[in-house]
Order: sequence, then structure tokens, then C-alpha cells
Amino acid sequence: MTLSAYLKDSSVQVSENSVVPLSADVAAGLSAIHAHGLVHGDLKPENVLMVLRHGRFTCALADFGTCGTSGQSVEEHGIIPGTPGFRAPEYYESSHFHAWVNRPARDVYGLGLIVFSIVTNDRAPPFPSDSEKLQLDDVACLEYLRRRIVQISATGLPWDIIQYCVRANPEERSSLAFINSILRKAQGLDG
Repeated sequence: MTLSAYLKDSSVQVSENSVVPLSADVAAGLSAIHAHGLVHGDLKPENVLMVLRHGRFTCALADFGTCGTSGQSVEEHGIIPGTPGFRAPEYYESSHFHAWVNRPARDVYGLGLIVFSIVTNDRAPPFPSDSEKLQLDDVACLEYLRRRIVQISATGLPWDIIQYCVRANPEERSSLAFINSILRKAQGLDG
């Protein structure tokens, strides 16, 4: 089953205790593909598989049909496609960071939106299709997401992860190594 199908099931509510391990699974999957020089580029709940393993759901990345290589030339190979509402700001030609469109930081942004989807228990895109202007403004973007999260009283580490990832400037996004580290610590797996 996909994360999208899991979130669509109204009888299922993702528990607070599940948010960190599920987020950690996605972050670890991204680290693995980035280690091989790949960028997924289309992170969304439909592209995350949920597998029941040892009594808990784990996440695995899926749909690599449109992934590309890190830093591939936009002129030669085009832009790695993405889904409206889940695209990183650098996808848009009006972004000052458009040159970053095919780099791993794009997936870090996507990770933040996956965490947002898990926290809000919503498989719909976090942003409207015409959200380019909103996504290019960090303050407005994070306030938009915060308002949706406050409605369900989610705070703490999941909100921190979202803020670390969802930044208009790719250079201001936290590294996957940092995010993996804090997710592992939150699970009691490091030091």
C-alpha cells in the first residue's frame, strides 16, 4: 500500500509515535539514493510504499521512473518532473535558485512535505497548484503550513523537521545527514 492509500483510509490516524519512524524511513531512503548520485524529484505520498514489518509500518521510496542524476544539466536533460503542489521552489523558472532544480536539496524539500503529509494525515498536496509565489517566500510559506498544523496541534520534532526542510533557498535547507541524525536520536538509535 502507498502512504497515500494509508492516509486516505479515514479509519487510520497516524499516531504521534509513528511520525518519527516513518519520517526516518523516508530520510534514510533518500540518503541511499543520493549516495548513488540520484535525485528522486517527485516525492509525494503516492511514491512512498508502506510495508508492515515486525509489527510496524515502514516506508520505502517508489516510482523512480522520472528520477535523474544529481546536478544533471537542465539544458541537456531537462528538469526532473514533479507533481504540482509538491514541487520544490527551485522547480519554478522565476526562482533565484532555478539552477538547483536537479540537485538533492530538492528531495530534502520533498521530505519536509512528506513529513507534513504524515503529521496532517492528508495525502492531498500541501500547496495549491498555483502556489509558486507562496513557495518562494519562506515566511509566508512556513506560516501557511503552520496554520494547517496548528489546527491539529502538532508541534515538536515533526514541525522542526518541516522547518529544516521547507526553505525557498536550497542552501538553507538542512542536510540529510543532520536530519537523519536527529531522527535517529529521537528513536534512541544514536548516542
